[in-house]
Amino acid sequence: ELLGEIEYAMGRPEKAAEWAAKGLEYKQTPGLLRAYSEYAEIAGMSPTSILAAAQTFMDSNPGHVPMSLLTGRTLVNAGLTNEAVEFYTKLLERSPGFSPAQISLRELKTRIHEFGDATRYAKQTAMQRPWDPEAQRRYAVSLAENDQFHPALKTLRHLSDKKVSRATPVLAYRGISDCPYPNRATVDRILAH
Repeated sequence: ELLGEIEYAMGRPEKAAEWAAKGLEYKQTPGLLRAYSEYAEIAGMSPTSILAAAQTFMDSNPGHVPMSLLTGRTLVNAGLTNEAVEFYTKLLERSPGFSPAQISLRELKTRIHEFGDATRYAKQTAMQRPWDPEAQRRYAVSLAENDQFHPALKTLRHLSDKKVSRATPVLAYRGISDCPYPNRATVDRILAH
């Protein structure tokens, strides 16, 4: 596990996944299953192996949020749309207010042209997150895709009243917090800016 972490920290997720796979041959621990799934996803490896490791992990810890999100992303990236819808639906049954599952279901239902369901999931997210302009925008788009143009326009008009100038520093400087971040010396400069 440690060798995989070292390889990952050095920017070699493929090697990190190889070390995690070797560790899994010896003993399947939750840490190695999680590490292999994450490293393999980042390295763009086979969705089949990622799903196998993720499912083994999820069997012992079904409420683990990062692995739930990874499993869902992998199903979507593998083109397993029906399986992804079923997976996210089960997540929502277990935790009805889980926004990432609602957002993913909205995207998947839009992709397969089930606009009524997509609008329902977008509305749930927008109601949970009334302060979030992106949730409101997604809801407006879903309404428009569902031929409900007046409610969509009303939602978008409401958004035009919000000031987004405070978001500019977040967008401009978000890269410094990603690890490993090469610009750590610039934090003081950003604060002074």
